[in-house]
Amino acid sequence: MSVAHDLKSRILVLEDNYLTADSLCDLVRDCGYDVAGTVGRVETAFEFLEEREVDGAIVDINLHGRLSFPVCHELQRRNVPFFFLSGYDGWVIPDAFRTRRLISKPIDQGDLRIALADLGRIEVVPRKKRALLGNGLVDSLAETAFRTLENKLERVSLRSGQVLHGVRQPISHVYFPIDGLISLMARGARGRRLEVGLVGSEGMTGAAVLLDDGAVSTTEAVVQLPTQAWRIAVKELMPLVRSHPMLRAELLRYVQTLIGQMTQTALATGHAKIEQRVARWLLMAAARSNTAQLSVTHEHLSQILAVRRSGITVALHMLEARHVIKSHRKLVEILDHAGLLREAEGFYGPSEEIAPATSQP
Repeated sequence: MSVAHDLKSRILVLEDNYLTADSLCDLVRDCGYDVAGTVGRVETAFEFLEEREVDGAIVDINLHGRLSFPVCHELQRRNVPFFFLSGYDGWVIPDAFRTRRLISKPIDQGDLRIALADLGRIEVVPRKKRALLGNGLVDSLAETAFRTLENKLERVSLRSGQVLHGVRQPISHVYFPIDGLISLMARGARGRRLEVGLVGSEGMTGAAVLLDDGAVSTTEAVVQLPTQAWRIAVKELMPLVRSHPMLRAELLRYVQTLIGQMTQTALATGHAKIEQRVARWLLMAAARSNTAQLSVTHEHLSQILAVRRSGITVALHMLEARHVIKSHRKLVEILDHAGLLREAEGFYGPSEEIAPATSQP
């Protein structure tokens, strides 16, 4: 399989079992290719092919009870080479695709590597690079979804302490930060507050509107570190989401990630020691603001983590004594990322980590 301009071939995985698809994607990457995406339903596959360019495909014959051959006809019409990976015998394959390779499950990496190499010796069409907007979620969108959203985005500056939306208040705008940090704060009786989510350059605020565009917020979105951001009014976003299934699916994928982060935050709040929670927050903040130097005070961390200021001071001193951070006045500097990760003792994991965005989905 030849690759032009040092670009990897983009392989579409058609598989309805999540665990199998996840394992297959890992194998595809191990073989030196990019995964264009995973699709588990016939109807979704057609939508995907309208949105994204692919160089090859691996096709399961049965996708949630429907045979995938209509998709195969579309792949063939688009001159996209593919092969089958299925538990079915070859006799079910129509004559039109009888010459296509069939690999039986379970997956054998050697067979998969050979099949990928024989996918018609794909010549990757050079992709025109698009300008990054600086927000990982927006930049990772498929081309059509990106262009649809890009035309409605407005760049704004957000100041520290600014409240983007309050608890039990309608959400007027969704924000996609470029840098800086936005805390999602739960508020209770007598002014009690606790950060339950953290958003930076990887994500968006106001995610609840994707589930219900009339939803009121259950958290308060407060700018912790000043940032530039892209924003869009909810009344403009929701028509785009309703008319653009791939845009909706990709934004909802972030909602799932945010729920995972919030779940882990609840676990850390209930079971982690203060220094572990501080280490976790510093790691999350650094990843989302793209800096190892965080403009944060002891009082700031005390409010975010809902612990006494003296407890934050002790925790920072302990982390500094282990040479993983350096605490200055109104500034915490991460010196040893791996060491700080060890100090988090398992409370920082996949839900907190963020993946780098790519400009060419």
